[in-house]
Amino acid sequence: MLYDGIEPTSDIIADNKKSFSLGFHDAVEFLVHNGVTPIVFKDIPYIKERLSKNHVKNILFGSKLNTTVSWAEVAKHHEFEDSVIDSIKTEFPSVIVIDPKDLMKNYL
Repeated sequence: MLYDGIEPTSDIIADNKKSFSLGFHDAVEFLVHNGVTPIVFKDIPYIKERLSKNHVKNILFGSKLNTTVSWAEVAKHHEFEDSVIDSIKTEFPSVIVIDPKDLMKNYL
């Protein structure tokens, strides 16, 4: 379902991204203007392969074991959504943003 007023094009991904951005903005704007402090959780890091035992040990026990997870790959996968949330945070400073990647990037 596309955001009201967006005419579908042949680029479905671009249409969906635009709909997400506009709809998310409107939802946050509505909440803020009604005295609510929105709390937004950014997505957890996307990792193509199953988490290795080393990765889990690094997170749970603060160890520095080697993993095959690339932080650059994780950041690239979340680039669009993170940019939308970051722009919302800039426009509405009262929004609280929690990003699990901030914790995880020290271990990837």
